[in-house]
Amino acid sequence: MTASDGPDGYRARGAPPAQNDDGTITPTAAGGSFVFTPTESLAALRHMYDTYRTQLWWRYGFKDAYNPVRSWFATDHLGIDQGPIVLMIENHRTGTIWETFMRNEHVQRGLERAGFRPVQVSVEDDEVVEARPGIELYPNPVAHEAQVVLQLQATEDVHLALYNVLGQVVYRERRMLPPGRSVVPVDVSAFAPGVYLLDVTHDDIRYTRPFTIAR
Repeated sequence: MTASDGPDGYRARGAPPAQNDDGTITPTAAGGSFVFTPTESLAALRHMYDTYRTQLWWRYGFKDAYNPVRSWFATDHLGIDQGPIVLMIENHRTGTIWETFMRNEHVQRGLERAGFRPVQVSVEDDEVVEARPGIELYPNPVAHEAQVVLQLQATEDVHLALYNVLGQVVYRERRMLPPGRSVVPVDVSAFAPGVYLLDVTHDDIRYTRPFTIAR
């Protein structure tokens, strides 16, 4: 639910009093939640498109809102609606939006003040060298098994943990890994679709990377 126009005017649905729920549905709420609920969001958008396409869909995509109980459909397309839908679908597909955001210096500073250790880089001979350990995670999104790739310079005690969006640990593993490239498989088939955080701790350094489970 989110704020939108409706048959009785503009309301902030999902907020008091009584959450202002008059039956009005906003496509951008489903589309903007794509990275957190990809299965449910896709099903909702497909239902809206298949059921109300002639009234709800036009050249710019979904209109602002509709109320099926009162047979009301908005006439406007809003950029503030289309933006979150497109950005969150792309973020679900490739992670580009999130990764670009996480490279912002202000975001990194905030994470550091919150106790996280961001990836550090140093410049040597005009080349950017990533601090150890090098971490890769693929595929992303993942359906059943993720591959965590680490590049270590020495034998190290590595802790891996997966967190859901509520901050709950859903998986934890500790391994002594040799120097060089190591691949650690992580079975995610039992986890619900959605966005998770991979947390890797090594030698008092903490790295966090988002990824999506989708089926």
